[in-house]
Amino acid sequence: MGTHRFLQFESPQPHRRMVREIAVALMNYYLNANLSRSKWLKVPRQPAKCFDAPRGEPTKRREWLSKPIDVRTFESHLESGTFDYASFELVDPRCDWLDASVQGGPAFHAVGADGNALRFLMPTTLGPSFPLVPTIDREGYAFNSFQLLLLDRILDLRNAVVAASDTFSTGAWFQNLRAFICECVSLVDVTLHQIYYKAEHSPLPGWVFDPARLGPRHGRRLLDKLAWIYQITGNPLHADAETRTLRTTKGLRNHLQHFDPPCFCYTLEDVARWLNGMHDIATLAWKMRTAMGSSLCVPLIRMLLAPRVIFVAADSSRPRVPQPADVGYGSTALP
Repeated sequence: MGTHRFLQFESPQPHRRMVREIAVALMNYYLNANLSRSKWLKVPRQPAKCFDAPRGEPTKRREWLSKPIDVRTFESHLESGTFDYASFELVDPRCDWLDASVQGGPAFHAVGADGNALRFLMPTTLGPSFPLVPTIDREGYAFNSFQLLLLDRILDLRNAVVAASDTFSTGAWFQNLRAFICECVSLVDVTLHQIYYKAEHSPLPGWVFDPARLGPRHGRRLLDKLAWIYQITGNPLHADAETRTLRTTKGLRNHLQHFDPPCFCYTLEDVARWLNGMHDIATLAWKMRTAMGSSLCVPLIRMLLAPRVIFVAADSSRPRVPQPADVGYGSTALP
C-alpha cells in the first residue's frame, strides 16, 4: 500500500459552542458558582481560591490564589483542544471520587522478619465499606480505578487509527479500531458501576440507593442501566442523541467481542463515522457527570474538543457514489 492517509482530522475545527460550554463549566467549578455565559461575561477577571492536600493528610493542606481568570480567557485557551490548568496556577479539575486513580506495583517481593510479605494497598474512593482493596505483595501491578485510563486510551487509539490509515488492511490497524470501539462502551459501563458502588457505600448528599429499584448489575442491557443516574441522583439524563450513538457503538462492540455473525466488513467511510461517534460518547459521559455533580477532567475535555475525522480519497478526481446500505458494515450486520 501507499502512504496516503485515507482518514484525516478536519481543519479548522468547528468547536465554538462546545468550547463555550466547557469554559462556563470550568468557571462555575473554580469559582463555586452556577452562572450562565452571559452572566460570566459581565464578571471581571478574578483569581480562584485553590487548595490541595495529600490524600488522608488534611493537616498538610496548602492554599493559594490562582492567576485571574474569566470566561473569555478560558474560551481562548480551550481553542487549543485541551485545558492546561497548571498554566493558570489552578488545581486539576478532576472529580475527587470518580477520577481518583492510584496505580502501581513493586518489581520485587520482600519478606520481613515476621515472615510476612510487604504489602501495597490501593483503596478505592467508593467508601470505607466497599469490600475490595486492591493489594499486591510481589512483582505485579494494581489499579484502583479505570476512569482516566480509559479516557486516555480512547484518545490514543483514535489518533492511532487516523495516523496509520494508510495501513487500513492490516490486522494491527483493525485491532486498534476494534479496541477503540470496545473502550468507548467500557467508559460508559465503568462510570455506571462507579456511581452504583459509590451510592451503595458512600452516597453523596441527596443520593438514594434502592437496590430493588436499580435492579441487578449484571445480565441486563447497558442502556437500561443508564436509568441509574436518575434513580440515584434524582437528576434526569437528557441524552437521546448520545444514547442512540451508544446503542450503535455497543452493537459494534458486541459483534467484535462475540464474533456473531462470524464475519465483518468496513469501508473507511464507515470508520470515519464510528470515530466521530466518540464525541457523542464523550458528551454522554459529561452529562452523566453533570447529573452526578461531578466535574470535568482534562482527558474528557480533550475528547469533547477532539477534531472530527474525515475520509479523503486517494484520487479525488474520480467520481464517487453514496455508499449503499448493503455495502461495508451493512453487509455483515444482521437485521
